[in-house]
Amino acid sequence: MNLNYILYFESIYQSILLSYYLNILNKNGNKFFEKIIYKSFYLLKIKTRENPYLIFFESIEKNKPILSLVFKTKAKKKNKKIMIIPIYINLINQYKKIIRWLELSIIVQIIQNKYFIKLFYELITLYFNFQSFTLKKKNENYKFIILNKFNKHYRW
Repeated sequence: MNLNYILYFESIYQSILLSYYLNILNKNGNKFFEKIIYKSFYLLKIKTRENPYLIFFESIEKNKPILSLVFKTKAKKKNKKIMIIPIYINLINQYKKIIRWLELSIIVQIIQNKYFIKLFYELITLYFNFQSFTLKKKNENYKFIILNKFNKHYRW
């Protein structure tokens, strides 16, 4: 998997996916979120007695989106018609989208002391298929795709 820009390579689990997730969270250069991820991984290891990276990876693999929506304008003389077209997205964009949803799920929690607990619960709920923020995002995405599935025949 070749993600375009990996600025910081994570050294403990040596994973490109986890490194990409850390790079998204550490936008400003501080390594605050790295400690949060390792704390949540430690909680995962204690509670489930499994490898926390495997839980992270499987929860991402189970919940990554396959389809996405693209907005296309169809211009006539005076009025413009906006068509919403569901398309298949490639593997890299699937990973990017699910990681963005995970990022949104933990940044919703404002108090800094609760970040790792929020990430821990998010990964657990994704792994065991309970209702979570990222799963809600995925379901919303698929609801819009189902509503616009009649435009699937449209090619550009």
